[in-house]
Amino acid sequence: MKQLFSDAAYIGKLHWLEPGSTEVQALATSADEIVCSQHGRAEFCSIGFRKVREGLASQAAVRGVFAQFNADIAATIIVLLPLTDAILDRVETAFAAAPATTCLRAAVRPARGECDSVNTRPASACFRMNPKRYVARSALIMTAQDVSEFATVNVKDLEGQGFRKVWKPIAL
Repeated sequence: MKQLFSDAAYIGKLHWLEPGSTEVQALATSADEIVCSQHGRAEFCSIGFRKVREGLASQAAVRGVFAQFNADIAATIIVLLPLTDAILDRVETAFAAAPATTCLRAAVRPARGECDSVNTRPASACFRMNPKRYVARSALIMTAQDVSEFATVNVKDLEGQGFRKVWKPIAL
């Protein structure tokens, strides 16, 4: 069975027409199962909220997309991987050993201006401060969840971060 591990951004491209949607949809048809971390569900909701905030979608449209997303989960078109205590323990261990200069956060992308409980800066500030550390932190979280292959537009920075395979499935 071919599984395609997708982050919330790719799941979003399956539900909203935006740059890269056609390519992501084509990639998704090659998989037997689309897999995302359970945390991706919260991130997917934040994508909908951002679309409303930016005037790209109405709240009614977002509710419809959320309903379709939940139907896809119920039909096992999208499978959410549980965040078990074992996974979170591994993440905790990895974070505990990370250099103090690493920008660590529990959430991938909080709403604009919000900060989470692990860091005092939003992700965008961490990325601007040191993009390579931000990417390394993201790779640390994913490899702790046994992600071994990663499709991204940022192949250069994710190679050598512990993945068996890193590739760029779409041309933007």
